[in-house]
Amino acid sequence: MPRTPKSTDGEAPKKRTRTAAPATETSTKVVKSKAATTKASKAQAAPAETLAAPVAPAVAELKPKPVLEVVARPSIEERIRLRAYEIYLRRGGRGGSPEQDWFQATEEIYGESVA
Repeated sequence: MPRTPKSTDGEAPKKRTRTAAPATETSTKVVKSKAATTKASKAQAAPAETLAAPVAPAVAELKPKPVLEVVARPSIEERIRLRAYEIYLRRGGRGGSPEQDWFQATEEIYGESVA
């Protein structure tokens, strides 16, 4: 049995559209306070001579800040490395074993730290 044509057969199908969900606010809004806007408007209204005037430093800025000296102490491994090199140089840079120099330096450095 032949199919009877419908009125919508010749047309392209309609696309479904979704309605946008209301956006939930998860971000922070920047709001200017009244004090900030009045200061800004006063600064814009001020003459150029007023803006160019030097500003006196605050009392806290006049006080000298204490100077902190940080003394970096080399790590134990660095101290052992330097001591092993000294042992090597004392020997004249010839012969010997780097491992033995390292072990001797380790004993000396750890002996100093315990005492």
